[in-house]
Amino acid sequence: SSGINAEYGMTPEGLSQHGLTSADTPTAMKKYGTGIHLAVSEEYAMYFGCNTRAVVAVECVVGRYGRGKPADIQPPLSERGVRFQSCVNNVHNPEVFVLYDVMAVRPRFWISF
Repeated sequence: SSGINAEYGMTPEGLSQHGLTSADTPTAMKKYGTGIHLAVSEEYAMYFGCNTRAVVAVECVVGRYGRGKPADIQPPLSERGVRFQSCVNNVHNPEVFVLYDVMAVRPRFWISF
C-alpha cells in the first residue's frame, strides 16, 4: 500500500483528549467523507482543523483511493466493485486524504505557529 506524509489540524489538547478522530470536525468541513481528513499542506490542515495554529505531522498508509463525497461513511467502490482504502479531493492531484482506519495513521510531531 502507498503511504504519505501529511498534516492533521488539531490542538495538542484536542489530540490528548480525543486522539486522531473526525468526531469534533464540523459537518461543513467534511467535504470528502466523514473520516479523518489529512492534508499534504499546513494550509489545508489548518482549514480542516478549524484554523488552529498547530498541526500534527503524521505518516499514514492511504492505499488505493477514490474521490470522496460529504456523505461517505466509508471509501467508495471502484469501477470493478472493490472498495478503495481511502478518499481524496482530487484523484489526479490529491491534496486532502480521508482515512477511515485510525490504525493507518501514525503521529510524528507537532508543528505550532
